[in-house]
Amino acid sequence: MFCNKCGNQLPEEAGFCDRCGNAIAAAVPQQVYPQQPYPQQPVYYQAAPPEPDVPNKGLNIASFFFPIIGFIIYATSNAQTPLKAKAALKMSIIGLCVSVGAVILFSVLGVVIPLIAEGIL
Repeated sequence: MFCNKCGNQLPEEAGFCDRCGNAIAAAVPQQVYPQQPYPQQPVYYQAAPPEPDVPNKGLNIASFFFPIIGFIIYATSNAQTPLKAKAALKMSIIGLCVSVGAVILFSVLGVVIPLIAEGIL
């Protein structure tokens, strides 16, 4: 064995170099360890679970009174939640028909009631 600092030849059991005084580390044969897996598998975060595809009463009521909301809900969420989107569309169509019917009814009554009051009908 040789000194790492000065190159002096030393006996195998030497702890220090007798020429320069450098500490000699005993040569330890390197052990080859098999590659081991990670001690803990990496954690992958998942997205939030999808919302359930159940018709929503609040959205249906809003779609009935404001049909444009139902059309927007249907257009934006038909791919993700088709049952909820179709229910909102159905309520918006019903609300649109009811409002058109109410306009026709009140228009007819607005014409007929004054005619009855004047005695024309």
